[in-house]
Amino acid sequence: MPNRDREFVFIAGTSGSGTTLLLRMLSSLPEIISLGGNHVDVGDSEVGRRFVERIDEASRIYWDSRSSFAEWQSARDSMQLTIEEARTTTEFPELETILFKRSCPFYREEFHRPSFLDATNELGADKIIWIQRNLVDTTYSSFRREFCKNLRHTATTQVVCFQQLQSEFKAIDPNKRMFIAYEDLCQQPLEVAMRLTSFLGCDLSGLKHWINENPMKLKRKILTEATEAQRRFVESFWNARGYLHHGSQTVQESRLKSIARSIPGARRAA
Repeated sequence: MPNRDREFVFIAGTSGSGTTLLLRMLSSLPEIISLGGNHVDVGDSEVGRRFVERIDEASRIYWDSRSSFAEWQSARDSMQLTIEEARTTTEFPELETILFKRSCPFYREEFHRPSFLDATNELGADKIIWIQRNLVDTTYSSFRREFCKNLRHTATTQVVCFQQLQSEFKAIDPNKRMFIAYEDLCQQPLEVAMRLTSFLGCDLSGLKHWINENPMKLKRKILTEATEAQRRFVESFWNARGYLHHGSQTVQESRLKSIARSIPGARRAA
């Protein structure tokens, strides 16, 4: 029988924050499938592949700020239909949770920015997860992957995306949201796994097995191709905004947790 009780969970974070790593970890469980972004896990199912293709194409239009209203509306309808079909399909008898993620931004430039509020209010997401990495690291990561035109553009885009996610996170029902610091996922994976189990109702033993098979290390890479002037810019840019970076040390993790704790009802997710 179709199962309408399956949960749809949306995951986001600024680009380079570990959304894909989290997606890989969660979708390793047999009761969870991933419809993307850039990590798909639907087994060999042709039905699942069609879901993935439809939601990927539609989300690129839906969250493109340049799309016309008609294009946005059509893309929204396509995503809603795909999610509803995934909830009710008999293709995955063990399925309990459907995941979809988008980084912010998830494509070139700043035009493709996902929204927690769109995910909950328009797409019917039952829960959202915000995973966030040190913004100095995400700036270098995004620049290295050429998400934006230049380093300054990358940094300013990270600010816009972070502020959007932060403000929208506050507006979500505390029982339907979870905040994860990327650094915690790498350094304290079992603790994060226990929180995920409580939040999603998924299998802790399965997550422990994945963690044992896929040891995570916190890697902080400074872009070697960056000039000294560019590195000084990144340092100054984030210092001025309260995100301090000194060699391999950072206080941004505690600031992110402070942000999460300052949001009513988010203390247990900080």
